[in-house]
Amino acid sequence: MLDIIPGPLLFAGGLVILALLAYLAWLLTQISAQRRRSAAVQSRLDASNQEQHEHRRKSIEMIALATIDGDCELAEACIRIKHLLDYYPGLAAEPENAVIGEMFEEIRGFATHDARNALKPRERAAEDRARYQIEERYGNAFMACMQSLHARMRALEGSRFDFDTR
Repeated sequence: MLDIIPGPLLFAGGLVILALLAYLAWLLTQISAQRRRSAAVQSRLDASNQEQHEHRRKSIEMIALATIDGDCELAEACIRIKHLLDYYPGLAAEPENAVIGEMFEEIRGFATHDARNALKPRERAAEDRARYQIEERYGNAFMACMQSLHARMRALEGSRFDFDTR
């Protein structure tokens, strides 16, 4: 069969095959390099996620401890911890932590920061009275939740960012 193919065509065909093999080798090296870059990016992402997890875990631990010690008002602790628990839906959904979501729903509309400073003294006092009533109503359950969260966060020190809370 090769006898009927002229020499120049056979040579040209061989060159095409060699060129395709060279291109294939180049593509394989590009894929390998891309996998290495992707692994490096994933490694940095994992490290960043772990760092963020540890920061959130420590924040929850410290806010809970400050609340237990009386250094942080219940409403402020509730708002801060609610936002941190948004990163851990499984933990937030646990029955013992339901008090955080319930209390948050009642205090979420209160003015904070500059908006609170802009309130007239009577308006601010009215909000404070309402907040104190909410804190009184949820106080015991919220403090029990803070004690549980504090112990749990201490136990999770060094855990992976995707910890399973169940």
